[in-house]
Amino acid sequence: TLLSIIITERIHDARYLSLLLMLAGAISVIYWDHTERQGMGDLRPYALAQFLPMLLIPLICALFPSIYTETRRLVEAFGWYALAKIFEYFDRGIFQLLSISGHTLKHLAAGMGAYALLRYLKYRKI
Repeated sequence: TLLSIIITERIHDARYLSLLLMLAGAISVIYWDHTERQGMGDLRPYALAQFLPMLLIPLICALFPSIYTETRRLVEAFGWYALAKIFEYFDRGIFQLLSISGHTLKHLAAGMGAYALLRYLKYRKI
């Protein structure tokens, strides 16, 4: 969703893109589950859906200036998302260190990222 917001605001009004990107994300999870049940567990489409936006968002932001204020809140949302991915990756080590799972912290960080997006949409001005 963040990727579609960035594309819509900076490149072209492509509101339909949100639906397509969310559908692609859902399909990647369905595919992962399907291959998991077959004993293969192919995460490649899921990984692409998770990490491609982390490469594209900074690139698009660097190449296409925003017409809105409050861009720092987008940076904040992106930072929370990146932190959520780090918590997810180091789940077991975080649990051993803090006695709280990285998975739990991932969801808290993702929630903070969503909150930053809401504040961006609420307070931005042209």
